[in-house]
This record gives sequence, structure tokens and C-alpha cells, in this order.
Amino acid sequence: MHFRFHDQFVFQRLLLGLTTDHATLQNTLDRTISALEFIRQNADKAIKVSDVVQHLGVSRRLADLRFREIQGESILETITRCRLAEIEKRLLTTNLSIRKIARNCGFSSVSYLETLFTRRYGETLHRYRQSHQSFR
Repeated sequence: MHFRFHDQFVFQRLLLGLTTDHATLQNTLDRTISALEFIRQNADKAIKVSDVVQHLGVSRRLADLRFREIQGESILETITRCRLAEIEKRLLTTNLSIRKIARNCGFSSVSYLETLFTRRYGETLHRYRQSHQSFR
């Protein structure tokens, strides 16, 4: 899997003289891609930053620094964004209760999920489902 920003990132780092070690940059990019794939594949589970760090086999500090440098957000922010996208998908494609969707996607608290979802989408879970049901 190849992303356009990788080449831009490598070029920018080399151009600015921040590093001349292309292999190190490529390794960082590969790990970031691996982390993204792991997060997306596990978005319906209660994964934590420590799970991603363990998957990568590096320190949490290094993982978060490199991830933020390339992705523009922390590992936790990416996990939350992907989990909310999975919640959104299930709201629109299933008739499962909100409580069941929350539980299936690793949220033990519906009220916490409601807060995160409303912040991101501007609507409560129930209203979002109602207002988008005609698009099913």
C-alpha cells in the first residue's frame, strides 16, 4: 500500500536536511502505515494506544511522535476517529440499538460515546440515525 504523502514526507525531510537516512524515513513510514492498518482493522474493538504501540514494537513516545509527525494527529485521536466512523457506519447500515452498537465497538459508556459523537458530527446518535435513515 503506497500513499502519496509518504513521498512528500521523505522529500521534505531530505530537502530540509532533517535527515539523510532514507531507510530510517522509510521505516517510519512503514510503521505508520502498519499502525493505521491495525487501527482500521480493529476499530470495532476497545483498542488502546498501548495495543498499537505493542503492535509496532517501539516505545509509546517514539510511536506517538512519529505518528503525529506523519499523520497530523495522535494515535489516540486516530483510534477515536476510526471508532466513530465505525459507529456511524453501523448506525446507518444496521437496526441494532445504540447501546448494542456502542458495546460492539468497545464503548462501555453510551453517554461518553454520545459526547464524542456529538462533538464530531454535531448531532446525537439518535438524531443522526433518524436524519440519515432515508439514505439507506
